Amino acid sequence: ERLAAYGVRATAVAPEEVRVGVRATLGFRPTTTADQKGQARRAASQAISYYLNNLRIGEAAYTDQIERAALNASEYILEVNMNFMSINDSLRLPENVFIEKYERIISSELLIS
Repeated sequence: ERLAAYGVRATAVAPEEVRVGVRATLGFRPTTTADQKGQARRAASQAISYYLNNLRIGEAAYTDQIERAALNASEYILEVNMNFMSINDSLRLPENVFIEKYERIISSELLIS
């Protein structure tokens, strides 16, 4: 018998980055102080950034998940209204972001008021 060895070939592909930015307005409880609002805005921004930056390669970003991340960031936030999104610096109305198999979403500019 003849023995043959075959090599293993691996291909590494660096994902293309898709920058997603969010502009949103938060609604607060009536008794929320200015300091608490500032803390809540920062927490919402961090939560949105965490959500976007932790999506897997090829995984879509959904507006309801972005809103939920911001809403759950602070007990003082009652509502989240996404005004605009930017995708690779192109401003548009909020919509789910579907990407290609070898693309990865990263957070871009987050403006939370």
